Amino acid sequence: MIKLNVKFEDKIINGQATYNSEDGNLDFIPKLNSDISLLISYINIGFDSIQMTANQVWGFTPKESWHKKNLISPSNIQKGKIELEGDFESGTWRLDKKEMWLTYYDSEQNWLCFGDFTNDSSDKCVEFLDNVVAVIDNDQHLKSLWVKPKPEIKR
Repeated sequence: MIKLNVKFEDKIINGQATYNSEDGNLDFIPKLNSDISLLISYINIGFDSIQMTANQVWGFTPKESWHKKNLISPSNIQKGKIELEGDFESGTWRLDKKEMWLTYYDSEQNWLCFGDFTNDSSDKCVEFLDNVVAVIDNDQHLKSLWVKPKPEIKR
């Protein structure tokens, strides 16, 4: 499995996650070069192969596939970055090979959660883009991706 390192720091990539409910596309503005992608369902986490750090989120997530749920967002979120551990060539690497991760949506808080929405006190929760949080477990694996896009998602 792909391992991720978390570096907590006060600096993150500023921008905005957006969601287009007409075509089901999730994007992050500004668009930055990312030539390595980790794929969850049809959502990409883009990495810059020079620094090996995550700098983008984009993909296709039709709202018809979301599971409505009252989510409790991670409480121990810190700003920082996530880095790929090891050598990776440019390309796409699927994280959910065993089974497709589900997408959960909380209409009150406007959070989308891709993957496991449960929170463990030992999880590392890093906001690496504005309103985009990666939850990394003790084994350095991505447990979930939380995105709060603008404008508000209508459902």
